[in-house]
Amino acid sequence: MAKTVVGLFDDATSKRVESDLLGAGFARKDIQRRGSASMRDLESLGIPRPDVGRYESAMKSGRTLVIAETSDLEAGKASDIMRRYELAEARAATTATTATTATTATTDAARVKAGEREVVIPVVEEELEVGKREIESGGIHVMTRVIDKPVDVDVSLREEHVHVDRKRVDRPATEADIAAARSAGDIEMREHAERAVVGKSAHVVEEVRVSKDVAQHVEHIHDTVRKTEVAVEPLAGYDATLLREHRGHFDRTFASSEGATWESYEPAYRMGHSFAIDRRYGGREWTAVERDLRTRWETEHPGTWERMKGAIRHSFDRARGAVGAPRHA
Repeated sequence: MAKTVVGLFDDATSKRVESDLLGAGFARKDIQRRGSASMRDLESLGIPRPDVGRYESAMKSGRTLVIAETSDLEAGKASDIMRRYELAEARAATTATTATTATTATTDAARVKAGEREVVIPVVEEELEVGKREIESGGIHVMTRVIDKPVDVDVSLREEHVHVDRKRVDRPATEADIAAARSAGDIEMREHAERAVVGKSAHVVEEVRVSKDVAQHVEHIHDTVRKTEVAVEPLAGYDATLLREHRGHFDRTFASSEGATWESYEPAYRMGHSFAIDRRYGGREWTAVERDLRTRWETEHPGTWERMKGAIRHSFDRARGAVGAPRHA
């Protein structure tokens, strides 16, 4: 069964989605990018009627609709590619929002605690949207034509044949013979015969009736949706003393590096410390946590992991007591 997978993205992201779909093996003719579409076009794609207005409004505001025509087996692959970019856009929006407020909150923590400012973290949750569209799934084509069919029939025909028999006789003529000879005159006897006469008549011998009925069936759709979970935990032990220790480590280790500033390194120290005291990673060593740390850091600070890894590792080990300095809990 054919399926249509759609997603809304900004223009730059839609091009990356298209590129990934092509890289995943989808044919170019099965992928479309649309900057505008009518409500009828959106409904024909299987988008539920209550959501058509939202899609149309988003496209008018500059969003681009990516459409992938796929088979039932490939629909999941296309959906995963689009979902990955949707979540990336959501994370980018979250990062931009928190980054705007975090700069002020870091330098003015007292006001944040006093409730004069707030940080809004969008919680993004996907909704599974299952629509329907009508496709041509099969059918029959009935053709009629006239053919010649040989027919053989045996018919019994009657024919008449006139025979003239003459025989010599030698006897005296009687009065009767003389009278018969005088009255005989001309004699005519005709022959008759039957001939076959062929005629044709049409008869209806069969009726072919073509009809269709409609059957309903329930198709089970199984998929996954993603949701942003926000875990709120206090930064236990991250007090002024620990902040000074991290600043001292920065001054000794990284301050002399080109372009290095304390403001850019402080989030790295804080992240390493927060992962070390996170109960989800309790008892796990650096090698077991490094992958999650790197993913989180690269999501918020793309392309800087290798430069910041040392600061993150230092604060992680210190919080776990692996460094000589006393541990703050």
